[in-house]
Amino acid sequence: MKIDTTEMQRIDDTAGAGRMHLYTTIHKALRARMSEVLVKVGQMDAHDDQHCREVMSDLEQLLEALQGHLETENAWVHPAIEARSPGALTGIVFEHAEHETTIGQLRHHAQTLMTLSGEARAAFGLFLYRELALFVADNLAHMQVEETRNHQLLWNSYSDLELKQIHGSILASLPPEKMAVIMPWMIAAISPPERAGMFLEMRATAPAFAFEAALNVARSCLPGREWGKLSSALGVA
Repeated sequence: MKIDTTEMQRIDDTAGAGRMHLYTTIHKALRARMSEVLVKVGQMDAHDDQHCREVMSDLEQLLEALQGHLETENAWVHPAIEARSPGALTGIVFEHAEHETTIGQLRHHAQTLMTLSGEARAAFGLFLYRELALFVADNLAHMQVEETRNHQLLWNSYSDLELKQIHGSILASLPPEKMAVIMPWMIAAISPPERAGMFLEMRATAPAFAFEAALNVARSCLPGREWGKLSSALGVA
């Protein structure tokens, strides 16, 4: 496909160059984790009880995070969009309700799997894998709409200062135990410039202990090259 000037402008507009993003970082984290857990479910040894428990625990953690993400968007992002673009989110609201139903079904499937054994568990594991794959695919398409159409609605209606205030309210609403789960996913999933920007802003605005705690998470979850880029950007040893 030829990328001409008009197409590049459209891409720049969609990407929101220089604008405040509410969705991108958390969506990168969730995309990465969904992919990891989907692979783990596909690799699961149905005849190994401990392996199955570990994989179902990872699945439950992912589903809990996705449920929390839906609740956060419902509580903060959707009201902000609806306040200045009434009626714009009818389809997205319906999809959120569908996702909540599917999350409940997947949780039930995970519990059912652990009651089975042998070939029955293997067959049900393949069924669960395919159901999870469909859910992941649906989430990927859903996130694309949010990061393009919803972001555009926000950028058209709010200044970056207002969006930062919304983002700050979202962060303040998250319990520490949820942040402890999601923070490593976010740090690992984003690009080095995004990571450096996140930590520079955190150092400027967050309490010192919170910044140091996040930095320790980065040390533990990033490969050496990625940690080197971040530590260089921050000027830390």
